[in-house]
Amino acid sequence: MVAATELVIYNNSVLILPGGHDPHQMGVKGGMGLTRHSKGVSMRGLRTPALIVGAMVVFLLALAVIDTASAVAERSRISPTSLTDQQKAIHLLNRITYGPRPGNVKRVQVMGLDAFLRQQLHPEGIDDPAVEERLKPLETIWMNSGELAPYFPRGSVLRELRKQGLGSTQEEMKNRADTRGDRKAKKGRNPIFRPLNRLPGPVVPEGRKFRKLGPIKGVNGLGVISQQLQAAKLIRAVYSERQLQEIMVDFWMNHFNVYMGTGQDRMMVSTYERETIRPHCMGKFRNLLGETARAPVMLSYLDNKLSISPRSVAGLKASQKGKKARGLNENYARELMELHTLGVDGGYTQQDVIEVAKVFTGWTHSGNARAGPVAFEFRANSHDPGDKTVLGTTIHGIPGKQGVREGEQVLDMLAKHPSTAKFLAMKLARRFVADDPPRSLVRKVAQTYLKRDGDIREMLSTIFHSKEFWSPQAYRAKAKKPLELIASSVRAVGAEFTPSPALLRTMQLMGEPLYHCGPPTGYPDVGAAWINSGTLLYRWNFAVALTGGRVPGVRLRGLFDLAGQGTQEILDTLSDRFLGEKLSDNTRTKLHAMLEHHRAEMTDRRGKAERSEVQYIAGLVLGSPEFQRR
Repeated sequence: MVAATELVIYNNSVLILPGGHDPHQMGVKGGMGLTRHSKGVSMRGLRTPALIVGAMVVFLLALAVIDTASAVAERSRISPTSLTDQQKAIHLLNRITYGPRPGNVKRVQVMGLDAFLRQQLHPEGIDDPAVEERLKPLETIWMNSGELAPYFPRGSVLRELRKQGLGSTQEEMKNRADTRGDRKAKKGRNPIFRPLNRLPGPVVPEGRKFRKLGPIKGVNGLGVISQQLQAAKLIRAVYSERQLQEIMVDFWMNHFNVYMGTGQDRMMVSTYERETIRPHCMGKFRNLLGETARAPVMLSYLDNKLSISPRSVAGLKASQKGKKARGLNENYARELMELHTLGVDGGYTQQDVIEVAKVFTGWTHSGNARAGPVAFEFRANSHDPGDKTVLGTTIHGIPGKQGVREGEQVLDMLAKHPSTAKFLAMKLARRFVADDPPRSLVRKVAQTYLKRDGDIREMLSTIFHSKEFWSPQAYRAKAKKPLELIASSVRAVGAEFTPSPALLRTMQLMGEPLYHCGPPTGYPDVGAAWINSGTLLYRWNFAVALTGGRVPGVRLRGLFDLAGQGTQEILDTLSDRFLGEKLSDNTRTKLHAMLEHHRAEMTDRRGKAERSEVQYIAGLVLGSPEFQRR
């Protein structure tokens, strides 16, 4: 007898689980999936035959095999063949955008591949008014920490407000703050209170409660900041005409990863993406590297703001007073070489890490992001005054405020290093071509980096015009990350879309809560990290929930206007619509067998497709291995 499955409402998402399974036990390794603190509500009265779900999960599990072990062997067996014109357009859209929208494949074919490439490589020439309009309600993404602080105050400020009463007018609050004295107000310890009205935005949850203080009417929780930034990323991925720019912003946000999980850092991430990453995502790498090195959130995340040389003025003073100075912190120095520039095999030693850490002592930021504005600051009294040797080169100690130039010298050295060229070339080739990119391509891209002074746009151009990028083996060879899957699905069905908390939680269930990757590595860009038994179930559930109209904030338009078509016709129509081409014979055979087995349940007496059948078939296509890859 076939076991039944349960439809479970889990964190406002519909899941399909085999009977008796606890959703808490279906998390993703590495802490990117579920936690045992989440809550689920089972709807045990709703059951569906396990054969449908079981067959689909087995079907999708093939994707993991295709994208890992089998892919390498398959690439070595297939003879080189030319992609058709239509396949070239599909391939280009899958790699430099978040997937085709209805009509995009024909548009690119008419426009020409070269013209479309040139346009995407120069986003400054693309008008994007529609997406700008959609982003306006998300007020926090335009704010710096100084502007955010009064709206998202620290616990001590909230306690003060509770004592004063939240009914106070803006003028009364200002007067009370002024009576505390100008000195504290200037230091940002007691910011001028203003009415803490909830910021408008589609993802702000109603009735939010503070964990320790209880509900306070009209006060925003810190989660609003991350929710609005996540919503903005999804809106841009779905609607922006500057698609390659959005992909590169995501690429560099992972390369120069920061974590949005702490109060102070959360206040600075929006500024980091807006002012540090976005303007430099396709410029010179050295400029981007320098901006990230000075970014307050990076200095906070990797603890460089705490780094003090024992030989510095501040270190010696602490020693004389019998106090223990904070000392040297190596975190930023290590990640600067291992993750940002040279790579783990880039030729540096532990001694180089120590020396680079000395170079960057004094690199910190002013202020406290939870209380007001912050900015890069070099504190000479914390800086190591002596000479340092980095990668065999002597960095002479520079006294006083000019000591900041030592860090710039090291950044110059690392940016020009051949290991940096190779490391960045490998990562870009992995993102746009294959999990294990051809060495020939990596060499070409690294040479471009060295010849073009680290010009990111030129590196991308080298990739997009290479034979490796256009090889048949690269076609649909990359598994989609959760962000890519959700954005490409919404784009494919041509839906109207407003991000919702439920949709953001769905991305978390798939393993990619945006801006919340704890390790400095950022989220990986290989299929093995995303395609496994723990995540495929959530991918499948998202596909059927989306096409079934059960994803809050997504409104389908015209997807089900297929009256009078038979099952096979619907499958072909939706495959063309979502993929730009027919499904493979292997996939069609499996899907057709599943549909035929349950045809009696999904068709009316006339044998024509009902709306529910079209929804189910659409979910099958979005859940197919072809759509799960780009």
